[in-house]
Amino acid sequence: MAADAGQRVVVIGHSRGGQHGTVAAVRAPEAVEAVVTLGSPLRAASANHLLTRLPVQVLTTIGELVATASQRAEEAAYERDLLGPFPAEVRRVSIWSKTDGIVDWRLSVVRGARNVQVVGSHIGLSCNAQVYRALVSILERPAQRVGRRRAQAVVEEPTSEAPWTDVLQRRAFRALNAVVRPAIQRGFGTPCLAPWGLVVLEHTGRRTGRTYESPLLALRLGRRVMVTTYRKDRSQWVRNLEEQPETHLWLDGRRKPYRALVL
Repeated sequence: MAADAGQRVVVIGHSRGGQHGTVAAVRAPEAVEAVVTLGSPLRAASANHLLTRLPVQVLTTIGELVATASQRAEEAAYERDLLGPFPAEVRRVSIWSKTDGIVDWRLSVVRGARNVQVVGSHIGLSCNAQVYRALVSILERPAQRVGRRRAQAVVEEPTSEAPWTDVLQRRAFRALNAVVRPAIQRGFGTPCLAPWGLVVLEHTGRRTGRTYESPLLALRLGRRVMVTTYRKDRSQWVRNLEEQPETHLWLDGRRKPYRALVL
């Protein structure tokens, strides 16, 4: 397109399309004038909320199991380009919404970009009047003018969660676990008629050596069971399984031995 037009192009991408546009700019900055992303996770390859994370993780895991070595290498290169340094000569605009509902908005806000906040849902960003007004402003503004104002254009920089938020979240999980764990161990909610269900995972603390029990949502795939978490590296059971993969699951009301593979 840039060759046909005889000039650098503006790439506009929604959701995953914004990630593709970002990678394209990193790989060919001489052909891209600007990248505008709509509700795209730019600080993580995947940034879904809890209700959508497990289905996405299931599809991702299945894809990894059947992928060839060259496909895995390409995926690794894609993620490296997505999360790595962005070319300074390319304008970068991220349009995001706190009411997205699919993508965690915090991972759409990036340093060095013009971050524009709007109100709307994830799907609705593609037909949002506020987004269109922002696009008009972006497309009409000369590149050199935006370059001079870039430092002032950041609407909101990403901030880490306050410590009290983490403490409150941990307490909420512990209170919930204390209620549901005994029921799951008796067989309530186990993946049986449907492949989805609840299990209790036993894991050994890598520092304390104590045994912990965590109720988790699981997908049963034959003799294999897949569990996931939306908290990623903040989930201690993931770190514990990396250190000690030999574990047990409470499934069908019984305690069964398993060996974990952390993906």
